[in-house]
Amino acid sequence: MDYAWFSVVALPANATGLIGSIMLAVSCFRERTVPRWLAVATALVWPTSIILSRAGGNLVAGVVWGITGWLLVLGARRTAEESPDVRYMVTG
Repeated sequence: MDYAWFSVVALPANATGLIGSIMLAVSCFRERTVPRWLAVATALVWPTSIILSRAGGNLVAGVVWGITGWLLVLGARRTAEESPDVRYMVTG
């Protein structure tokens, strides 16, 4: 049984997660910062984690987020090595 306020919070939270994952996927797809298959998978993280939550959907989402994050960090490090201005921003 859910709390009474759950439906008020769930809709905006899920909508924000869906919109954010789609925006990230479109950006990664256009800029080719990650392989295209991974950008498409990033867009599918929300439906996978919500719809398949009882069948391990969150495990799939975690793997996709982990790979995406790892590749974005590697790309940022490569960019920092190539440009001294970016190196300061990445390494702090």
